[in-house]
Amino acid sequence: IVVEGILDAISISGFAVMHNKISDEQSQQLKQLHKKVIVVPDHDEAGLKIIDDALDNSFSVSIPEWENESVKDVNDAVIKYGRVATLVKILEYTYDSSIKIKLAKKALEHKLK
Repeated sequence: IVVEGILDAISISGFAVMHNKISDEQSQQLKQLHKKVIVVPDHDEAGLKIIDDALDNSFSVSIPEWENESVKDVNDAVIKYGRVATLVKILEYTYDSSIKIKLAKKALEHKLK
């Protein structure tokens, strides 16, 4: 599971890109794992950019619908709901299809306005 920040990654034992962009080097490293890569963006404007990187690299994307408006990223979710519940929600909202990812991105964009 790929997230933006280090606290997000630590809270779920994921991979932090340390920004809202997946670098070419990071993309190559992730592809060499030969495992499903799920990108979980923060629920903010910057998070929208990493979704495009995920699409460019054919990675899956998860945009969980957190019940609480104060939850903006994975670490917030772990604090509010716990690690297991957060991981279940991430898996529940994972999309592999580029069309579904684009629709989920549009929904997030609408929510942010």
